[in-house]
Amino acid sequence: MEGDVPAYTGDVPTKEPTEQYTYSFEGWSNSPNGQLLEEFPPVSEDVEYYPVFEPHLRSYTITWKNEDGTVLETDENVPYGTVPTYDSETPEKTATAQYTYTFAGWTPEIAEVSGEATYTATFTPVLRSYTIKFVNEDGTELQSGEVDYGETPVYEGETPTKTAGVHTTYRFIGWDPEIAPVTGETTYTAVFEAIVEKCKITWKNYDGSVIYIEQVEYGVVPEFHGASLPKKAADGNFAYEFAAWYPAVKAVDGNATYIAEFNGIDLNEAIETTDLRFDGASITLYNDLSIKYKIIPTRLEQNGYTDVFVICTMNNNAKRITGVSDRDGYLSYEYRGITPQYMTNKVYSVIFAMKDGVLYRSKVTKYSVSNYCQNILSNPEHSSNVKLRDLLVDLVNYGAAAQEYVKYRTNDLPNSFLTPEQQANWGTHGVPETQNIMALAGEITEPAARWTSAALKLTSAFNIRVIFSAQNVNGLHVKVENEQGRVWTISGASIINEGGGSYSAYFSGFNFAQMKEKLKFTVCDSEGNPVSKTLIFSCESYINTQINSSDESLRKLVIALMNFGNSAKAFTS
Repeated sequence: MEGDVPAYTGDVPTKEPTEQYTYSFEGWSNSPNGQLLEEFPPVSEDVEYYPVFEPHLRSYTITWKNEDGTVLETDENVPYGTVPTYDSETPEKTATAQYTYTFAGWTPEIAEVSGEATYTATFTPVLRSYTIKFVNEDGTELQSGEVDYGETPVYEGETPTKTAGVHTTYRFIGWDPEIAPVTGETTYTAVFEAIVEKCKITWKNYDGSVIYIEQVEYGVVPEFHGASLPKKAADGNFAYEFAAWYPAVKAVDGNATYIAEFNGIDLNEAIETTDLRFDGASITLYNDLSIKYKIIPTRLEQNGYTDVFVICTMNNNAKRITGVSDRDGYLSYEYRGITPQYMTNKVYSVIFAMKDGVLYRSKVTKYSVSNYCQNILSNPEHSSNVKLRDLLVDLVNYGAAAQEYVKYRTNDLPNSFLTPEQQANWGTHGVPETQNIMALAGEITEPAARWTSAALKLTSAFNIRVIFSAQNVNGLHVKVENEQGRVWTISGASIINEGGGSYSAYFSGFNFAQMKEKLKFTVCDSEGNPVSKTLIFSCESYINTQINSSDESLRKLVIALMNFGNSAKAFTS
């Protein structure tokens, strides 16, 4: 009404914000964009009032990120229209094998603030280069330089050379590793092909006739590759079988001639008869290996034979063997002394006997330890006996390791008859557990003899070699005692003078099943009084010291020996 003072009772007026401003309501004006009224005048006519707004400049958050999205800096409340600035450490990007990176700026380009903004660092890639070296086989540097990533390096120097040996020249054939595009620092080493001098090797039969001639590289052990082994015809007194080459085949060190040697079986002009024959054969395990032949004595008596003996020949060594009655009633003829590397060597055995003043003989029986093992293992009745099976497989594996150790007839190993399945599943596998019990005991403070070493002799009969030092061994002997209290004496006559005050003695009073057993060695005077400390030793002790040998053939041999010994122990128990 006229004269009244107007009053606004509605909602507070608002104004939409812009990117630059927000607005707050301040009051009323009686004209658009007019002055703010301090108070409303009394009504005197129709009038319109307009809201008055106060503008407020806006601010925004500016975020700075690295290329991988990592936030580097956050700037809050940056006023509209100002230019933001980055104030932290210069952004970095991890180098790759191919590139390093330098900071190049921000994306998008920095501009006046007009709203929330995120700037991301950008980088310029810089191709990397690497040091590439070429060296000779002995490490001498031949060329070095920087090459860019991805480029293939080129050797531009003189062709590498290697000094020739006495019997070998060398030809450069390339680099190791093979040259390839650069991906990092690399050293290339010159590789050479050895051109080994060859020597003439002549293989002859016993009569000097040439079988064939070949050229073999220096240092290589030649092998006979004839269609069959040399032969020698029987004569009136002997039958012959190839035995070996003379001299023993060795690594080539010059031209060489090898002549066939033969085992001769003395026939003594005896009359061959079928009445004389073996009735079985087996092997026995002592400190060496034996083949034991059996003959039924009643058949000999019924046929009128007397003075029966057997001649066994192996490696040109003939032995005359007389029979003894065994507990089963057979006459037993035992050929002893077969060492592990000879398991495939044939023993040629002939029975001789007298009848009515005339000498008779049997046909030749050819047999080996390997033959026996193969025959037994091929019989399902025997091969189902796990202890026997493991014993024989470990035995031929031991023989194979021995042949390889001494490099003897490695193309004819005693375990070659085993199938891959038998080799994988029969016998003992893996490295056996061993311990070294070697020690000195005794109260002697100033011994006249001092122990220096103990070892197994692996290349012949299975026995222990002990070595001690002394001024002399006059009147001395070595006493050996086992765990059961049995005592042996190695007489002074059997002690070997090694020179320089060193003496050795050999002991073989044990079998393969006893490799873990403790033995005591003591040097004694003529009265039996000890003049040395007591050396405590076992075969296993030596194996323990060699089981990790860098000589692979020795390592395999002692592992095979220990596995066989464990099998022999299990079988005999």
